[in-house]
Amino acid sequence: MIYRSSGVTCILASVHRELKQAGVIIPGSRFDSIRKAYDDSPAWQRVTEILEEMDGDCAARGAEFIVLKFPEMNLLEAGRLFRGYDRAFEAFAAGHPRVHYVDGTRLFEGEASRDFVLHKYDGHPNAAAHGRIAERLARQISRPRG
Repeated sequence: MIYRSSGVTCILASVHRELKQAGVIIPGSRFDSIRKAYDDSPAWQRVTEILEEMDGDCAARGAEFIVLKFPEMNLLEAGRLFRGYDRAFEAFAAGHPRVHYVDGTRLFEGEASRDFVLHKYDGHPNAAAHGRIAERLARQISRPRG
């Protein structure tokens, strides 16, 4: 069978990565199903239950609850791929005053992925990306609470 060929699988995976970087998602792909998980699905309902529990734990301890969306560093130019995710978390944070949502992608707006990744096809951040995110979180943590 053609789809079981490791060479074909490698080529298809490479094409899929290129398409994602161009903002194109293959319907029914694993990436597509992950993105749709935030569209009021049972999975998202479970995530909100867990976040609410974490929010309650933080409140009981007098701790700040910061939710960081760590960006897909190799997809910075295709941020629109994550709009559903962003809206879902922003709505959750808006309804929970102690929750501080940090959209890590916004820290890199207008920047090129190539400056913040270990490799073109690897979304893992390099030292510069880690540094920028750490600076933002440090500001959030060290600000006076009111």
